[in-house]
Amino acid sequence: MYINEKTGYLIVLLILAASVLGICVNLLLLRPVFKSLTYIRDQTNKIANNEFEIIDSITFPSELKELSKDINDMSKKLNRTFKSLHESEQEKNSMIEQLSHDIKTPITSINTTIEAILDGIIPKNEVRHHLNIMNHQTERLNSLVEELTYITYSNSRKTDLFENVFVDQLIIDVLSEFEVQLRKEHREVKINVNPNGASIYTKKEQVYRILFNLVNNAIKYSNDGTEIIINAAIEENKLRFDVTDFGKGINSSNLENVFQRLYRVDESRNSTTGGHGLGLYIAKELVEQLGGNISVKSQESKGSTFTFTLPIDKGACDSCEK
Repeated sequence: MYINEKTGYLIVLLILAASVLGICVNLLLLRPVFKSLTYIRDQTNKIANNEFEIIDSITFPSELKELSKDINDMSKKLNRTFKSLHESEQEKNSMIEQLSHDIKTPITSINTTIEAILDGIIPKNEVRHHLNIMNHQTERLNSLVEELTYITYSNSRKTDLFENVFVDQLIIDVLSEFEVQLRKEHREVKINVNPNGASIYTKKEQVYRILFNLVNNAIKYSNDGTEIIINAAIEENKLRFDVTDFGKGINSSNLENVFQRLYRVDESRNSTTGGHGLGLYIAKELVEQLGGNISVKSQESKGSTFTFTLPIDKGACDSCEK
């Protein structure tokens, strides 16, 4: 059977018509896909320009819907990261500004006093008094530099070895650094360790720094003659430290912020205490690095109790009740 010319033209025409119709149908079906791809492309361009909008208009096809969810998750994470970086940058600028002032003040005071002594402006019988003032200023500078150095050091130090640390000896070692100050201020420090000879398998230097900062904070914000209490006890496979003072106390509205870097409950205290809002921040960072928790309870004009707990190794404390 042969196809005549007229029938051949008709078949070709039908094939062309079917092809055009197929293309139109495909374009119609693919239009949402192209639209979704264009939308995703626009959103990714916005992300590249730090504009983190959520994609919520893609419902078809399912593959692009899943892709949009992944992009949304990425956008949210990037947004949080950039916000954190921005806050960190602001915090860094605030730190630089604050530290510039805090460092400049004692240096200026020391320089002025030295010039006055050299020029004979200060009477000889008052020189010793002014030397004591300069000594206090240098202690403030040393404390500030030490804390700043330790922030970098503690954040980068990951290779410290664990060792068996006896709690009572650790407390004695920490208090030995404040011996002269405690005598001068007529302070009594009460120590309670339960059980006697308790020990913890941990990083000694980090726990030492935590306790040192809390004791230092207790001395700064309580008056001469008031006592300080240090309790340490094994509780449910954790070692708990309590450092209590009977000083100024902290308003309840400030309790959540005391562990923030550079946060000070009362800015006016800085000139008398030399506080820079770093000690408690460092303590919190180190406690968390060791897998523990730190908290504070306080009442204004009655004092504060800072508490931190650390996990212990069962085999590290032979005297603990199992």
